[in-house]
Amino acid sequence: MTGSWRVILSGLLLAAAVWIFAISEANQSKRQVPEWHTNTTAGFSIRPPPGWSSRSDDRDGSQIAPPAQPTDGFATLIVSTRLARDENPMSYLTDVVARPPAGPIRELEWIREEKIAMEDGGPGALGEFTEIYRGMPVHGWMVFAVREGKVLQAVAQVPRAHGGAAEEAILASLRSVRPL
Repeated sequence: MTGSWRVILSGLLLAAAVWIFAISEANQSKRQVPEWHTNTTAGFSIRPPPGWSSRSDDRDGSQIAPPAQPTDGFATLIVSTRLARDENPMSYLTDVVARPPAGPIRELEWIREEKIAMEDGGPGALGEFTEIYRGMPVHGWMVFAVREGKVLQAVAQVPRAHGGAAEEAILASLRSVRPL
């Protein structure tokens, strides 16, 4: 009789463990933990737009894109870091806006340049633009933040026709960039 109690007790403990595991898995799937892309060599993390994944990393930054490019253009997010010469993020944006278009960029038009708060609460600068890049009309956003002696620069572009629909997710991503 003693052996049957052990079997019953073992069965109850096993059933309780399975039940606890099932509940924890159900709760885990309900939590949406944001995925961060981290480039330890360049020294930053960023939360890519939903569905986008890392494409390449190097010592200065990363290029992140959706798994499949749109049929009417391209989408990309490029993040880079360098040493800061100035603590004011707006000064970096002002420098970029003042430069004439170069290389494959045509018909560059700046829509806005403004101070913003980054996700970490610190200051940042946002520029929004449209351009023809390699023959394709794109809509883009650029964010600068200066943290811990580094300039963090994040630039995202999507086909111009997708600009309005993508803006909220892109801006949330750009504002999330932070140093390690």
